[in-house]
This record gives sequence, structure tokens and C-alpha cells, in this order.
Amino acid sequence: MTVNGIAPVLSPVLGGYIITAFDWRILFWAMAAIGGVLLLLSLAILHETLPPKSAATSRKAGGSPVLKNRRFMRYCLIQAFMMAGPVLLYRLVVLRDAE
Repeated sequence: MTVNGIAPVLSPVLGGYIITAFDWRILFWAMAAIGGVLLLLSLAILHETLPPKSAATSRKAGGSPVLKNRRFMRYCLIQAFMMAGPVLLYRLVVLRDAE
């Protein structure tokens, strides 16, 4: 949860510093490089802990109980409102004034 609160604050500042030092395209290359490194690290470090038969069985039966859990769905809705709220507020309030 801390990443969701800090990253939107620090990212524009860090991006502004990077853009003043380099071309704006470097941001996309940096994000691609970071994503590639994280993908390789996750493939190298995180291994499946269940045997193949158990993993296939748990994937089939695992999704339904989670989606029926009211507490989990409540947290999902809170997270969705946290992520979509600022965008909707901007579109509803700011764009009306700008038009």
C-alpha cells in the first residue's frame, strides 16, 4: 500500500529530473529496462512450490472462493476507487472548466 501512495508523488519529480538531463524517450527505455530486469529476476528467483498436478488443481479451484470472499472484494473495490478516483475527478471537474 505504501508504494501506491509514494510512487505517484515521487515519480513525476524523478521523471522531471531525468527529462532535464536527457531526452524524454529515455524514460521509456528506462521503464523497459527495469521491467525486463524485474521479469528476469522473478523468473530466476521465484519457483513453483507445488508439484505440477497440485498446481493445476489449485489454479482451477482457487479463483472462485477468492472472488466469493466479501472481505477480499471490499479491498478490491477500495483499491479500484483509490486508483480511478483521481482520474474520474479530473475528467469530471477539470475538463468541464477547461472546455
